[in-house]
Amino acid sequence: MNINDIIFPVLNIIIAAVVGYIGTFLVQAVPEVLAYIEAKLGQANYARVKAVAIDIWNKIEEDCRLGDLTTSKAKAFERLLIANFPELTLEEINLVNKAIAGEVNKDIPIVEKEVEAPVPVVQAAAVVAPKYYAPDGTELVPATIIA
Repeated sequence: MNINDIIFPVLNIIIAAVVGYIGTFLVQAVPEVLAYIEAKLGQANYARVKAVAIDIWNKIEEDCRLGDLTTSKAKAFERLLIANFPELTLEEINLVNKAIAGEVNKDIPIVEKEVEAPVPVVQAAAVVAPKYYAPDGTELVPATIIA
């Protein structure tokens, strides 16, 4: 019996076990790695969208200041952002819009108006002098003192 007849089958078993273990590890690790890469790409894409959206925001503000804006700011923002990023949904556009508005308006105080309940108007009743009646039903007139 040759030593090669013993070593090669043992090596084949060891290599098969190592490859099987690595394969199992890769099957578990690949989805996590792909999710990580996707998250990193999503963050990079969001940063790119936000940078362009800030430029769009500033352009709309300048158009509004000069009186060149013909539609509402929100509609103009939505139209220009979709022109640059057609893959964005309306919900994502609103999210970016609110994020930029929050950054731009962070130093502006919130307008709080106290709500007051309406005060009911009470009509002043006419002051009526009391009337006095005698037991027989005749009206008694108060006596006036002349000095």
